[in-house]
Amino acid sequence: MDNNYKSLYLLAQDSMKSENWTNAAKFWDRIIELFPEDKNAYNQSHIAHFRIKDFKIARLKLEKVKDIFPEDPETWIWLANFFMKRKKWNKAIAHWNIVRNKFPNKKDGFIECSLALIEQKKYHLAEKLLLVAKKKFPVHAARINDILNTIRKNRQGGMANDAYICFAGFSLKRMDKNGNIVNRPTTHSPDDSINKMYVFGNSRIHGLNFVSDEYTIPSIIQKKLNKDAVRIKVINHSIPSQPIENIFAAVAELDLNPGDWIIIQHSETLMEKFNMFSPDYYKAIQEFCQKQNVHCKIYFPPLLPSIFSPSSVEQKKIDKKSKQIPGNILGTEHNRKAVQHKINICSASGVSIINLIDLFDRPHNMGEVFADAGHMYARGNIEIADAIYKYAIKPELEGKRQYAYDDLLKRAVSTLGKRYLKKRKDTSNQIDMYINSLPKIHDKYDYTIGSIVMNCNPFTLGHLHLIKTTAAQVDYLYIFIVQEDLSTFPFEDRLRLVREATKELGEKVIVVPGGKFIISSITFKEYFTKDKITKQIDPSNDVMHFALFIAPALNITHRFVGEEPNCNVTRQYNETMQRMLPRLGIDVHVIPRKEENGVVISASTVRRYLEEGNFERISRIVPPCTYNYLKEKTIEQ
Repeated sequence: MDNNYKSLYLLAQDSMKSENWTNAAKFWDRIIELFPEDKNAYNQSHIAHFRIKDFKIARLKLEKVKDIFPEDPETWIWLANFFMKRKKWNKAIAHWNIVRNKFPNKKDGFIECSLALIEQKKYHLAEKLLLVAKKKFPVHAARINDILNTIRKNRQGGMANDAYICFAGFSLKRMDKNGNIVNRPTTHSPDDSINKMYVFGNSRIHGLNFVSDEYTIPSIIQKKLNKDAVRIKVINHSIPSQPIENIFAAVAELDLNPGDWIIIQHSETLMEKFNMFSPDYYKAIQEFCQKQNVHCKIYFPPLLPSIFSPSSVEQKKIDKKSKQIPGNILGTEHNRKAVQHKINICSASGVSIINLIDLFDRPHNMGEVFADAGHMYARGNIEIADAIYKYAIKPELEGKRQYAYDDLLKRAVSTLGKRYLKKRKDTSNQIDMYINSLPKIHDKYDYTIGSIVMNCNPFTLGHLHLIKTTAAQVDYLYIFIVQEDLSTFPFEDRLRLVREATKELGEKVIVVPGGKFIISSITFKEYFTKDKITKQIDPSNDVMHFALFIAPALNITHRFVGEEPNCNVTRQYNETMQRMLPRLGIDVHVIPRKEENGVVISASTVRRYLEEGNFERISRIVPPCTYNYLKEKTIEQ
């Protein structure tokens, strides 16, 4: 046997050295057939098959060895590298994420994953990984710094070192050394556009080095237009420090067609340096566009010095700016009044303005959105682009010229709820403490995040079916387990069983306690006596706590529930969610219940079988962990 192994091994190695990949693949496959525990043979076979472009077999070899040695980091790294070589970036990232979570001391899960993220232009995610890796693996700091420098160069998106601003034609333009105009690229631009949308502004529209091309405001608007199948090409016409005089002159140079768009972010006029603001340029642009049948929208952006209740981090940035330009920033209240005064002047002159100056007033759950006193991180740009699209673009596309009713409803309800629900003695600061205790998903604006609330009294195959069905529809899924100990089985046991049954789904499923504000005696006491209730109930208090506090903090945009054909209280709860949550930005999805022999699986059925001692029937409708738990409880009793 040993001689056979050695001879085959030598033949395989010789074939590899002579680059006779077909023979090499045959020899390595023969070794695997005779010695299926030879880990290296699988990797060598994959290399040989890869060289002859038999990619499917190459991948299968790596998946096989990974299944044989699931706790060996090398097998996972080989498979992730396979997807890197095939330029399957999404799959590569998914496997690097597994490497990072299973083997946190392996640098590849951080560094190699960042390279795949860079290929997808997700520079902000790559940079975060690399900064963690730099602390964790200081011996590799030189390579990490090289990759970080590459990210920063790529992020500049049009801010080439040889680009300069010059006066050409009517206006200032950014030109390269060959005399070509250099605009920052807009990603996802369609090839078959009917109209164009020109977005004008200063460095806040440009984004500088704070965001990648993908997360400039024009690029985010383009993505939204594409999603709604609107054939408009967005062009980034920003220049750092661009005054309104230049925007006015640049608009005059455009070859506009009916149906085109002009979006202008308010920029200071040159005369504003002398405290002489005039709306004349804006009024003239809007009148000019109206004659050309061109849409024109002007918005005032949120600026850090003018937001209310800045965080401690934001206040430091305001103070830093104040020191750099003494006398320019006179405090939040002064700046808010000054900006509002300009908006009032514009409105009095007949200029239509979109006012976004209050967009980042605290409290909010968006984290730190300001990179400095005037510029945004990606999260800030996403919120601004979303507001522009909702309030300025989409109403026009739909033939409406007013704010969407549901958006105003959401704002009004949010303001009222946060003011009055938090005043209750039984709520106080407890809800903030609960939210702070929950695990958060980094860069959550990149993902679709769903949620389920479950009691699991006890956990059944019906619950597992709902979780698996839901998990397939979102990037991350929060499962809130009702925490009140008013059920047959203790909360700690119910939580443990759900975590044990869902561990195969990996990190995308996050099982957490429901706390005092999700189906609790504070928010929904009727739930715990539901078997005795036949009348109409009002579970809106529970729904509003979820919609106004918990969902925004975790960026949850989807709530999933199982069909409820039997329980009156649960059915009314589901109907209330379906009626209220979508109008507050949370979609509700009803999932058909799993059946066993034509009967819906329910926890109450399991409890009935348990009273009867019918473990044979229990085994058909619960996962093994629940079955073993119930057996142990019965023996203890």
